[in-house]
Amino acid sequence: MVDVILLKKPIFQQIIPRKENKSNYLLLWYAPPFWARNMKPENGLKNCIFKNCNISLDKSLINKSHVLLFHHADLNINPPIRTENQIWIFMTLESTVHTRGINRKQWNNAFNWTWSYRQDSEIFTPYAKLSKRLTLKDKNYTVIFEQKSKDVAWVVSNCRTYSKRMRYVIMMKKYINVDIYGRCGKPCSSSGDNCIKKLSSDYKFYLSFENSLCDDYVTEKAFRLYKDDFNIVPVIRGAPNVKNILPNGTFISTLDFNSPKQLALYLRDVAFNKTKYLTYIQAKDRYAAHSNIDLIRDGACMLCKILNSDNKRKGTVNLSQWALKNKCVSPSDFTK
Repeated sequence: MVDVILLKKPIFQQIIPRKENKSNYLLLWYAPPFWARNMKPENGLKNCIFKNCNISLDKSLINKSHVLLFHHADLNINPPIRTENQIWIFMTLESTVHTRGINRKQWNNAFNWTWSYRQDSEIFTPYAKLSKRLTLKDKNYTVIFEQKSKDVAWVVSNCRTYSKRMRYVIMMKKYINVDIYGRCGKPCSSSGDNCIKKLSSDYKFYLSFENSLCDDYVTEKAFRLYKDDFNIVPVIRGAPNVKNILPNGTFISTLDFNSPKQLALYLRDVAFNKTKYLTYIQAKDRYAAHSNIDLIRDGACMLCKILNSDNKRKGTVNLSQWALKNKCVSPSDFTK
């Protein structure tokens, strides 16, 4: 795979130490996310270029740790006592409007770096990344188009969100058929990606609507549609800068329409135009998504690289100001 698609270069991306320094670094998950609580710490950094970092969940090692990692959802505690030169990192993959802990005064200036999906973070970890495929699957696109008998599918579990996505979809339904699955609709015969894979055989479009409209916030809802066997056109509603993240021509963005009605009418047009429809599918098939399982590991490896850099800096993050720097917008395209 080549040509990784990212937005800007992470803050520390150009820091490339020539070799490991003589120190060994211990990284402690002091307040770990749920998915890290059962991890095997010894496996977390074994594939990194630099081999002088270790990660632990053992809080008894706090005074020996060079770095403390805190997940946003677990900041309902008071900060521990900090040792000299210890680096504290705030970690979140949630959008700013859903990030807990940001407004807790006792934590406001406690952190040195951030680790998030945002590109202004020292450790930049998007939900996934895309790369161009070296080889393309041989598909019969005519058959793919002709076997589809339904318009729009949407799997959703959270019905009330900051982005008011349910309201948007209800307005769309006046002009095009949208079938809703999940907790907010009817049950799907399968779960997770298997559900979407099955829907992609029958439906022409899939709604990837985020719970909030914040810059850089593009989640697995969008990236998973770039899998080989998902022959469906993504309709994206989320990050205002999504066009800088996903490849042009591989998706339809609600940003290009003044209202749900305009979008629905465009989808109806594309749905009956074989050439237009398959142009999206074929463009999307040129890319592959890589999940954030490896990217979490890559983030830890990036952190180890930073620690090995002579010109690393240790600042202080004001979480409230950091949150305000992230552009999050309220939906305003319902009535046009």
